[in-house]
Amino acid sequence: MLLGEGECGKGTFCEHLEQHYAISSMSTSLMASTLFMYDKLKDKYGYKTPKECHADRRNHRQEWYEGIYEFNTPELTNLVRRIYQRYDTCDGVRHAEEFGAVKAKNMFDLSIWLDAGDRTEGEDSSSISVTRDMADVILDNSTTQEDFIRRIDRFMITMGFTKFGVYKGYTLIPDDSDQVLIAKHAKLIDVGRNIKEAEAIIDAKVAA
Repeated sequence: MLLGEGECGKGTFCEHLEQHYAISSMSTSLMASTLFMYDKLKDKYGYKTPKECHADRRNHRQEWYEGIYEFNTPELTNLVRRIYQRYDTCDGVRHAEEFGAVKAKNMFDLSIWLDAGDRTEGEDSSSISVTRDMADVILDNSTTQEDFIRRIDRFMITMGFTKFGVYKGYTLIPDDSDQVLIAKHAKLIDVGRNIKEAEAIIDAKVAA
């Protein structure tokens, strides 16, 4: 479970885990936009697609905070449950009551707060009530993206995960039989007998 204020690096964290560790994720805001927030806000703000609605959420954080809580009432795990049915990691629970309900049902193994320090403007309780002290782990993202990526890798290796190689946007995962599994967006799509064959398969996919 990934927590933190807006622009703290949750998207970067999830993208890195997907590419280098084959761990899938979904943000609560993106899922919410697809399920209900677009329909709720499209007439008010003139959105043409759920993607456009999602991209503008930073300008209406309180409406999103309240809209998601409304969707989750009375079953506070409603949105997160849908995410964990399909993805490994949930990104972005903002309401303390929702977080408490999800935690009580043991829907995740570990919660991580990304701390961007003074690099971001911060938010008040009108758009986020989950706090830093509620998380199991605090990961610093107050300096550069390169530093942040190194911290992610150190954390993941400490947790026992293996970092995989990436070739042209595809993840290469060696298995016990020396084959190389090829994944995209944390989903297995093909397999090569070795690295060279796996790269050739990817070259063909890119060229197609």
